[in-house]
Amino acid sequence: PTQTGARGNLPKEILAVCDKFKAYYLSTHTGRRLTWQTNMGTADLKATFGKGQKHELNVSTYQMCILILFNSVDRLSYKDIEEATDIPAPDLKRCLQSLACAKGRNVLGKEPMSKDIGEEDDFYFNEKFSSKFYKVKIGTVAAQKETEPEKQETRQRVEEDRKPQIEAAIVRIMKARRVLDHNN
Repeated sequence: PTQTGARGNLPKEILAVCDKFKAYYLSTHTGRRLTWQTNMGTADLKATFGKGQKHELNVSTYQMCILILFNSVDRLSYKDIEEATDIPAPDLKRCLQSLACAKGRNVLGKEPMSKDIGEEDDFYFNEKFSSKFYKVKIGTVAAQKETEPEKQETRQRVEEDRKPQIEAAIVRIMKARRVLDHNN
């Protein structure tokens, strides 16, 4: 696999189903190993908001882990969510940003209300959420753009990676032509 092992604690409701599937999978496919890539999946959650409005939310696995925490409590701090889910900090901040700060798709509320996620922030289930669609897809906020030094480093790495291919192309051209003017 090209993906590294992802961290993250799945909720106990999901773990029970995962264990059943793992037992089935390993009984039908001997000699194989099954690992869960929690950072790659999606889930469909059915949620009821204030006034009985029901929606089916299509979210990432990490977002599902966060939302399921709100089944038992009304309010959680960033630290509580981080401890309960064990999601890596950059991914957790992106997931919380998409759940609490995305205009029109803010399933969670946040205090203090701002675009950035801080470690002192509190989150609560947004009873006032509404959408004209039954199915609502909540995407994850894209990772931050590269800074200028990172861009420079990436360009340098790309140039070094291309160097052998460029040299090989030059050798092929020289072999085909046998003679090449110095001006070309």
